[in-house]
Amino acid sequence: MHILSTMAMLMLTLAIGYGLNKMQILDEQTNRQLSRLIVDVTTPLLVIASVASAQGDDTTKVMGLLYFGMGLYATMPIIAYGLVRLLKVEKYHRAVYAGALIFSNNVFMAFPIIKALYGDTALFYTSVLHMPFNLVFYTLQMQWMRRLAEKDGLISPVKSDTLRHRLHLIFNNGIFAVVIAFFLFITGTTLPHVLQQTAAFIGNTTMPLAMLIVGSSMASYSLSAIAQEPKIVLFTFVRLVVFPLVAYIFFSSFVQDPMVLGIITVTLGMPAANILAMAAAPYDNQNKIATLMVGFSTIAAMVTIPLMLLVMG
Repeated sequence: MHILSTMAMLMLTLAIGYGLNKMQILDEQTNRQLSRLIVDVTTPLLVIASVASAQGDDTTKVMGLLYFGMGLYATMPIIAYGLVRLLKVEKYHRAVYAGALIFSNNVFMAFPIIKALYGDTALFYTSVLHMPFNLVFYTLQMQWMRRLAEKDGLISPVKSDTLRHRLHLIFNNGIFAVVIAFFLFITGTTLPHVLQQTAAFIGNTTMPLAMLIVGSSMASYSLSAIAQEPKIVLFTFVRLVVFPLVAYIFFSSFVQDPMVLGIITVTLGMPAANILAMAAAPYDNQNKIATLMVGFSTIAAMVTIPLMLLVMG
């Protein structure tokens, strides 16, 4: 019953976000500004605040999640590349389709669901698990998309994309927050009470804000355009159904902690990350597919996520 009530709450928040867009209270510009607030401020503070509930937990569990995350983000690009080749995706769309399989929408979808289901400790564990996300995205994924655009002659090779700029993108506020939280956990250090309360107070706005933005963004997606790109449906099925199902069956045989199993399964069953569409925006031949993939997978997730959670029990 807890799962059903949690999903009902999240769905209603999405619906309100959708309605606010139609009422022109939320628009694309507002969504962009609020997204930056969530990514750069509220989520990092939420991660730092969440470590307090994990103090005293088994350190080996956290280290195991960190190592698993490294293995996951080393393996997923190989699997994704194999699938785009196997399914004969056009060369200029391969980076987008592969990225949709590798990178899930953790901040705007997984975090609210995991916090609602398992609490703050699980949120900290999830942050540790997905620490390699930025590193892989801003190196491998961005480079792949840029190289395909250069080969198509849509852009000239850019030399201004310096190592310093790339490092600035990789080591953002989210990464720093996870590192701080990880340090606090390993050393057993606690923040002063007023700082802990402030971080939690601001961080807890992440869930409602994120779901409102996702709902608002859904109002701008056109499902009719999906008919022109049938591979989007196929890759969405792999992203939302095949990945979490295989993960749940495979890992349930040896992962004893139901919360850890839930974190792995839920994050692998999320829609494609919003950041994929943002990164593809400069490249005309990739932008449309990325936007449709993010939009359609988000809408489809409204059906698959409740089913996934019910199967997990």
